[in-house]
Amino acid sequence: MNKRKMAAAMAASMALAAVFAGSAFAEEGKQVTLNLMNHTSEELKIQWEDSVVEAFEELHPGVTIEVQRMSYDDYIATLQTKFASGDAPDIYALENSYVEKYVANGYAAGLNDTEAVNHYEDGVLDMLTVDGEAYALPYSTQIMEVTYNKDVFEQCGITEVPQTLEEFYAVCETLQEAGITPIGGAYSETWCLMADLQADYIGSVLMKDGDSIVNLQNRETTFAESEDWAAVLERIQTRLSYVNSDPFGTSWDDVCTDLANGETAMTLNGHWTANNVLAMNEEANLSTFPLPTTDNAEDAKYVVQSPSEGYALNPESANLDLAKEFLDYYTSTESVQAFVDNISEICIVVGTDADTESASPVGLEDIVTAIAEGNTVSLGAVDHNFENEYRDAVQTVVSDFLLNGYSVEECLANLDAEFDRIAAD
Repeated sequence: MNKRKMAAAMAASMALAAVFAGSAFAEEGKQVTLNLMNHTSEELKIQWEDSVVEAFEELHPGVTIEVQRMSYDDYIATLQTKFASGDAPDIYALENSYVEKYVANGYAAGLNDTEAVNHYEDGVLDMLTVDGEAYALPYSTQIMEVTYNKDVFEQCGITEVPQTLEEFYAVCETLQEAGITPIGGAYSETWCLMADLQADYIGSVLMKDGDSIVNLQNRETTFAESEDWAAVLERIQTRLSYVNSDPFGTSWDDVCTDLANGETAMTLNGHWTANNVLAMNEEANLSTFPLPTTDNAEDAKYVVQSPSEGYALNPESANLDLAKEFLDYYTSTESVQAFVDNISEICIVVGTDADTESASPVGLEDIVTAIAEGNTVSLGAVDHNFENEYRDAVQTVVSDFLLNGYSVEECLANLDAEFDRIAAD
């Protein structure tokens, strides 16, 4: 899993250029530029995306795709500013939380007329669909979990992954006593703090009450009256004692580097974590387990969610048809094959010749096994995200809670105060 392998995989796809030759868009001598904007941060995925872009350009002489990547923390605000100023990208990453708003504002083009939309099983695009029309096309589902360094566990005598909360804390104690940082926290990037929370509350709160976030935002319920949200805060406060020093001054790349090199044992984030860690050290021996949130081992299961983000198209793009051709190629056999060969994520694109079913992404073997054995639970189309202002409020209040040592009760009250303020605006 390295740059040479990625290049070889996509070189093979370019050899199939004749298949797409008839779809060359640019007129002879005409130069066309497509702007693509996302917040991809995993190095291996960046390499794959770049190889897909390069292959598409090879198939379309005169076409250039300019890719702009940025931190997730800056992405939404920047995207909204670009639409407001008339400088929106042709192709952009869009979360389900914003789909209806973007469709209503005329920012997202319908995709049901693309070949790409046929590369998904029924129901997969539900969270990215409005009134039967798909508006964003994803590549993988989302599973929030614990990624850990198997060699570090073995060196510290940890032979089984924890399945209960008590066992999880015991593992943290063992690692800490061995001089290893148990949990990598990259809270300088607020999306990582939210990912840490999601690895907990998706299974412990939303699996019980899928309407919890919606009801909190509508102010039909409060944080203060919820024992489940109080327990989430208690657990993240306890985990802080096992996190690296100065987590609010630590970046995601720092955590992934330390995890790759065995200086840190675990981190809580999405199943894409392996991509960044393996880019730091392709020999890193990684695996995953679902974060235990109770002392009942039966509760410790991976929660599989419907895809909640994909590529959308700007309907005002001067090259909308070409952008749709890009999505067709983005989900084509060769692009999917390069993905499953090189990227540690669970690919959900089907309808191609790529052997995705037998693929076992490096570092995700335990997830693949759990899915195959039916030992997972499904969140379905329940949205795990707070909406924009509410998400910012959660991140700010929980940051203050961890930094200043507020009590759980104070944090719950502060969350309610912020949600009341936002709802009243």
